[in-house]
Amino acid sequence: MAATYNGYTVLSLKFNENCTETYIFLKKHNIRDQSKETPKDRTVFIQGLPPYSSKELLKPVFEKFGKVHKIFLHSKLNVRVGDEDKAASKYFEDKSSGGFKVGYVVFQNESSVRRILSHPVNQSLLLSCIKDKDQLNIGLVAMKEQHNESLIDKEELQKEINEFMTEWDQKKSKEEEEAKNQTGEDGWEVVTKKGRNPGIARKESVNKQILSKERSKRSRKQLLNFYQFQIKESKMNHLESMRKKFEEDKQKIDLLKQSRRFKPF
Repeated sequence: MAATYNGYTVLSLKFNENCTETYIFLKKHNIRDQSKETPKDRTVFIQGLPPYSSKELLKPVFEKFGKVHKIFLHSKLNVRVGDEDKAASKYFEDKSSGGFKVGYVVFQNESSVRRILSHPVNQSLLLSCIKDKDQLNIGLVAMKEQHNESLIDKEELQKEINEFMTEWDQKKSKEEEEAKNQTGEDGWEVVTKKGRNPGIARKESVNKQILSKERSKRSRKQLLNFYQFQIKESKMNHLESMRKKFEEDKQKIDLLKQSRRFKPF
């Protein structure tokens, strides 16, 4: 019988029969933002995978339940699926802590998901594709690999910096070209400050504040009583408000008179 904990199915994982088992937690992948890479009907989300886990190591284990289409592994939660396949920087990226991993296993059939979620916890899954434990990236092997990765190749680092700066210059030149072609609300061409001291670049929020101030200034400068009909209309409105106030004052005085009492002393 399958064991569950907090909505997860618990499975035990072993390197071989003589090793102590480690437990992994699985559930059917079901989130609001669906991805084509991980369809919810054929994908299983896994937590607690050992640090030495790899796609090559895990694929034969999960293929006991059905044909595996693809496996995604991440060193932390809340990573968008597919980001691990992108070309990452060797020197300017957040290094993983080397702890337990999370992953997504995409099967070709929905029945494989049902089979793996109903697997009993007392029947451990064996990592049988590795015959020699020394092939795993653990212990001294992992320490050697971490040390080799920490060594900096100056030429490779300089090449990466140059590529980044080239992309940055192209991006800035494109933004400047777009800024030149901008037009204001009244159809005027927007002129940006250039020269030896171009000043601080304006953010979108600052531009909005400046535009709102200009609108308020323009509204204050408008001539409200310039035409004859405007003057007449303003006088009529003023007379109407005065009459209304007069009627309200009369009602107040009547109420005060009614509330008076005869007090001879």
